[in-house]
Amino acid sequence: MKKFLLIPALFLLSLTACDKEAETPPATTKDKLTSGIWKLLQQGEDVNKNDLLEAVELLPLENCEKDDTYQFKPDQTLVISNNALKCDDSDPATETLNWALTANDSELILSQPGFPLSFNFRILELTGTTLRLSFTDGTDKAIIVYGR
Repeated sequence: MKKFLLIPALFLLSLTACDKEAETPPATTKDKLTSGIWKLLQQGEDVNKNDLLEAVELLPLENCEKDDTYQFKPDQTLVISNNALKCDDSDPATETLNWALTANDSELILSQPGFPLSFNFRILELTGTTLRLSFTDGTDKAIIVYGR
């Protein structure tokens, strides 16, 4: 009888041991943001304020914007690389901004060192491949979508 009880107990123990090894903590907002390089995919004005960009709300991307890359670094700097196609010949090869997460990681603040202004973005979506932000200026609302 003892052997009969021992077998199920060992089986249950092995299941719980496997579960502990298989568990990995979920990626944090900071992890998702800093785990790779982003490219601008879409931008537009959210006229109907539904947090989505319909085709009529999209603003065209210039070629010089399409090759730019954005890298959020763990030290809370954002490096924007203007790459080969610059919108203006005087644009630097890279620009560095500061970033911070606020409001329980639901908002992203961008600021430029030495300038008093900062820009607050609401994070609408953040996955391993998509970053969708909204920015409100008075009554106007813009949405910007980045991808990997």
